Amino acid sequence: MVLAGPTEAILKVHDSLKEKKYTVIKLPVSAAFHTPLVGHAQKPFSKAIREVKFKKAIIPVYSNATAKAYPTSARAIQKQLETHILNSVRFREEIENIYGDGGRIFIEFGPKNVLTKLVENILSEKDFSAIALNENPKKDSDLLYREAIVKLCVLGLPLQNHDPYALPNKEIPENKSALSVRLNGTNYISEATKNDYENTLNDGFKVKNLVTSESKSESNSNKGS
Repeated sequence: MVLAGPTEAILKVHDSLKEKKYTVIKLPVSAAFHTPLVGHAQKPFSKAIREVKFKKAIIPVYSNATAKAYPTSARAIQKQLETHILNSVRFREEIENIYGDGGRIFIEFGPKNVLTKLVENILSEKDFSAIALNENPKKDSDLLYREAIVKLCVLGLPLQNHDPYALPNKEIPENKSALSVRLNGTNYISEATKNDYENTLNDGFKVKNLVTSESKSESNSNKGS
């Protein structure tokens, strides 16, 4: 629970809760935002909002003042934002509504993981994933960011170009090797065979009678019998 109000009243509540052994933390904020106490800032804020050109919403964006998705109309979104800083934050209802509408992955931007822990508390009995991009200010923020990206990729998010410091990919030229010939018994040619090839190419392609005298003699003897 977050309480906001005049400083004196908040300090009294703080001390009273401490006496009753509750854990109480004073938030380091400069004003009681989301209360009528910042009404003096609402008019210039509203004026600035009206000077911004809004477009029709493409994806659902939830308001922590209504706990529901903003209207799709550009003018309706603009009008709702004009009084946004005067309304209480309905964070629990907002997270429950996002979950009810199908949201299962919650990503916290900014330092620490306060909101991630709140989501884990709100949806403790449900199936979801909550990831902070920079969960610990005492650790390497770049490393934490990369670890969070890996977790999101594992969850199936099609993330691309997420590293602003990545060097462009360079195409490595292929080294074309000289013609390779596999050596084995099938392509071995003996010197005698080479000579036969050479003689064949130089004798006018004549077919020689290769019948030996021994074969002739055997043939004649067969005729005599």
